[in-house]
Amino acid sequence: MTKTVENVFMLDNALGYRWGIWLWLCFFIPSVGVLFTEPDVSGDARDFLVNANLICCFSLLYFNYFFWAGVPASTPSVHVLSIETAARLLLVSYYGMDNIVGTGMENNALYSWNWVQVIAGYIFGVGKFFQIMYIIWNRREYMAYEEEQKEKMI
Repeated sequence: MTKTVENVFMLDNALGYRWGIWLWLCFFIPSVGVLFTEPDVSGDARDFLVNANLICCFSLLYFNYFFWAGVPASTPSVHVLSIETAARLLLVSYYGMDNIVGTGMENNALYSWNWVQVIAGYIFGVGKFFQIMYIIWNRREYMAYEEEQKEKMI
């Protein structure tokens, strides 16, 4: 196995399930807080945030399944975060960017947090796209890496 596969998936398996849940909570808890503190904001911005976080809840379910199946975090990460990014892209396309993040003249937490959600979602998505391409072209190497990581899991 080459060092390349370890470098491509280093962050996913370094965070693993232990720290990955905290990363998930860093997005979920503020979202709930923003929804509670901005009850007067309604419409597309609020709908986007709720729908994006419902998708995140399914992502957590998917990660939990793979954790209990004994599969390293890089595998569900590639699966679910690429789909989550595609779903967010559909949501942004459906609601319209200005409708979910505002036009810059508004001053509320919901629009600001939606900016964070959109940017972070696409940063994760770009990374996952490159990981998927690596796996497609180097499937056997990734499968060997996955088996090696299973032995290291606690």
